[in-house]
Formats: sequence, C-alpha cells, structure tokens
Amino acid sequence: MFIFAAAAVRFIGDQAERDPENRLTNLLNAGNAAAKRGGASTSPFSILDTLYTQVLENAAKRLGDTLKARINLILGTIVLAEQHLSPTALDALLGFPAGTVGRVLPVLSAILTFPNGEGD
Repeated sequence: MFIFAAAAVRFIGDQAERDPENRLTNLLNAGNAAAKRGGASTSPFSILDTLYTQVLENAAKRLGDTLKARINLILGTIVLAEQHLSPTALDALLGFPAGTVGRVLPVLSAILTFPNGEGD
C-alpha cells in the first residue's frame, strides 16, 4: 500500500502539471472504474496497475512522438539492467542522442526514482 500512496502523491503533486485537483479526480475515477471491473475480488495490484497506467498515459501526452516511441525501450532497459545506469549511460547504451533519457525520466517520476546528478 505504501508504494501506491507514494506514487499517487508524486503523480498528483507533479509540479510540471500544476493541476493537482484534476489529477486527483482522474486517479480516483480510474481507481473506481478498476474496482467496479474487479468487483469484490479487486486486488491491490489491479489498483496499482491503474495508477501506473494513469502515469504512463499522462507521460505519453506530455512527450513528443519520438520520445513516446522510446519509453518502452528505456523502461525495459532500466528494469533488466543488473546495475544502476545513469541517464547518460542509458543514452550511450541505447544509441540515443545525448539527453534523450534525461528528457523522458521526469515525466515518469511518479513511478520511477532516479538520481539528480550524473555521478550517482
């Protein structure tokens, strides 16, 4: 439950979006819809999936087509990497122009934590 609460707070309070009321309403509506679909058997994971879906849909709206197309590759690489890779290292590994990963990560900050500095 802590994972959901932490991600929800980061999603709702995203400073770049500056519309916490609308984000809260969208999140509650999506959660209610998920609960209705699942009925009494709604698992905490389905509610968390709903939050993650909301974050990813919002990220897709905020990114251009080129960066949108690269989200899956970036997220997949982060998940499968055996060690932490900086945004610069991810750019180099994936063959992206410098700064590409650094432009994608902030829109995913509700569900993904990353260091501010390159040396971390």
